[in-house]
Amino acid sequence: MTDKTPAASLSTSTFPSKPEPSGVSRRGFLGAGGLATAVLAAGGLGLEPMVRGSKAAAATPETAETGEAGSISPAVQRRDAAWSYRKAMADANRSLPLSSHPDNGDEARYANRIGSYSKALPHNRFGEVDLGAYASYRAAVDSGVPGDFENIIMGGTNKLTNPQSGLAFDMEGADSHLLVEPAPPALASAEEAGEAVELYWMALLRDTDFSDYGESPLAAAAAAELSGLTDFHGLKSGGKVTPSTLFRDPFPGCRVGPYLSHFMLLPTPFGAEYIVRQSRTALPGDDHMTSFAGWLTVQNGGPKDGSTAWDPVRRFLRNGRDLSAWVHVDVLFQAYFNACLIMLTPPDPSDDVTGGGLGVPLNPGNPYHGSRTQIGFGTFGAPGIKALLCEVASRSLKAQWYQKWFVHRRLRPEAFGGLVHVQQTKNRYPRGHPP
Repeated sequence: MTDKTPAASLSTSTFPSKPEPSGVSRRGFLGAGGLATAVLAAGGLGLEPMVRGSKAAAATPETAETGEAGSISPAVQRRDAAWSYRKAMADANRSLPLSSHPDNGDEARYANRIGSYSKALPHNRFGEVDLGAYASYRAAVDSGVPGDFENIIMGGTNKLTNPQSGLAFDMEGADSHLLVEPAPPALASAEEAGEAVELYWMALLRDTDFSDYGESPLAAAAAAELSGLTDFHGLKSGGKVTPSTLFRDPFPGCRVGPYLSHFMLLPTPFGAEYIVRQSRTALPGDDHMTSFAGWLTVQNGGPKDGSTAWDPVRRFLRNGRDLSAWVHVDVLFQAYFNACLIMLTPPDPSDDVTGGGLGVPLNPGNPYHGSRTQIGFGTFGAPGIKALLCEVASRSLKAQWYQKWFVHRRLRPEAFGGLVHVQQTKNRYPRGHPP
């Protein structure tokens, strides 16, 4: 991978021009199973009330307003249909079983809270959180009262990132508190150690280009050590981590193609504008928190040590340093939205800059697929799809923030590294004598 524009080397033939036959029906596309079925059943509704002038839901004292010849007016029909659908959805969500939210037990296991999230609170010289400050933090989390969050004892100028987002209600979808995230590995587990080893190898390889992993001695060393861990859950090939599987997720499709998706490199049409995918990144070797003092300052809510040394040349994403600089300031749904724009925009040979997009066809179950007179737009069309993508991100963020702040309060990776340093240099947590 080079710093030159890669678009010329990426043919649209890399991506399928047609979807695989799916047999998805209109009914299936609309989701007439699961929660959608429950919603329709709960409200006793078909699709008819969505259409102006159709038969309305059962009349109530609130529907006494009438149109011609004593009939219920279309405006009232629409109002009552909207109410019925929203009530049915609320009833369906209310009927779901309550969720249990198990954590990994670390908060209760360690009286000094070394296994829990405490960044920006005050800490002692070993990086252990002030227990009074942690108690003020837990008091706010437990009560959910906005004023209690204002009473959290802080250690520096940095603030907590929007914990009350995890308490917000949404008018769409299941409530965030019904959604469950499995407990993370415990602090003293081999799985947690395996994750930490992988993360620190990511740091050591941050200036090695993804395309060079196959020839990199450092990548080979990382793969060898990860292969020897007793409880490592990363992607393997033949039972071992290799440079080609290094740092990849073990999910379907993650072994296909280069490490970095073409959707992170292709020029992106943005209406009449376009985005060249060169990013601002830091120079090689621009590392921070490499001393214990610098680490502790950040744990206490202070600034990182030194300013960033920015590369004067914007780059296409090449390595871990570039990718971390990108994700540090990305819009929540930016990666997915860029991919959406590339996929939905049709190719345009007359555009000698980007060539347009890929023009990936919509699902054949789209209700407008066979229409003689209509195309989708606000519903089942490009604007509706793009808006929904952003909406999903907002819902997901609230659900994740509930898990982060109100359930798990998981120790950050760099805090785990600080514990390892203290143990290695001070033997503060000897085996058999838990804190």
